[in-house]
Formats: sequence, structure tokens, C-alpha cells
Amino acid sequence: SNSNNGSEDVDAEMVVLPVSLTLVTGISSLRVALPDDLRPPEKRQVLLCALQDMAARYPAGLPQLDPVEDMGITQDKDLVQAVVTINELEQQLVKNPVFQAERDKERFALYAKKAALDERAAELRAQLKGTLLASFREESKQRMQVLRKLRHVGADGTVLLKGRAACEIDTTDELLATGGRCQLFDYRQQP
Repeated sequence: SNSNNGSEDVDAEMVVLPVSLTLVTGISSLRVALPDDLRPPEKRQVLLCALQDMAARYPAGLPQLDPVEDMGITQDKDLVQAVVTINELEQQLVKNPVFQAERDKERFALYAKKAALDERAAELRAQLKGTLLASFREESKQRMQVLRKLRHVGADGTVLLKGRAACEIDTTDELLATGGRCQLFDYRQQP
């Protein structure tokens, strides 16, 4: 394990645990000779010392097993291409500032703070949207009152002939122009 980067834990205790294969993220090209029986604590302690020594020799991390170079698998062209693609993607990942910041606690804390602020900003946008919706409802109610006073909309909210005519007229003062035309029409219709 390279989690302690070579620093020896005096109080460390080796325990044998079963591990699901899906939890294995990499295999090192280095090998450690395992004792036949890991039940005695002395043998586990010897293994712990060997692992700590390896971690001290490779502070940047243990070298990973390469199936093409270390195992000599060259016949499977798809595997070779997959290994090349994985290596390229890992190199791009190492250059990523977020990936680098993860190893730098101060920078990672800044990214975490930025993520929290982005989340808070999204919450505030949602609240603002709700506030804007409420103000739109109030404004809509006031507009309906004006349209009722000008008799473009009936009491039940239906658009009247005068309101329909106002919709068809394209001027800056269409409400007033429609009102004047409808009054003129009403005046001419009277006997």
C-alpha cells in the first residue's frame, strides 16, 4: 500500500481480509513473497515491513503492471490498443488541474468550496425563479385589471371583440387606438 507514502506506522496491524475483485484498481509489477500461513501475527508483521519498505522506495507510487511490456502479451491487438489508450488518458488525467488539486489539500479545499458555492448559487437561482414567478403573477393580475377597465376582457377573463381588435392592431398605443375605433363604431351604429 502506498497510502502512507513510506512513513512507517509503528502501531499498524496487518489483517487478512477478503476483497472483491471489483475493488482492485491496479496491480503492481513488484512482487512480495508471501508466507505460507498469514495467521501468526509475526508473519503478518514481516509482510507489513516488506510493504512499508517498498512504499519507501517508491514514494510516487508503486509501478503498475503493464500487460504488454511486463507480461509480453503482444498478439492481442485490441489489448495493445486499449493499453495505449489507457496510458494516454492517464497522462491527460494527471495534467488536469482538478486531479492535481486532489493531491494538494489547500487547492482541493478551494475546489470543494467552489463546488459548495456553485450549489448555493443554484439554490438561490431556484428561489429567485420562485420570486420572479410570484411577481409575474402579481403583474399579470394588474394587467388583467387594466384590460377589464378598458373593456378588452370580460369579467370572466374572456377576450371581447374590442380586445381581439387590439390584438390585431400593431401600433404603440393599440389599446387606446382600439378603444377610440370601437367608440367611433358604437357612435356610428346608434340611430
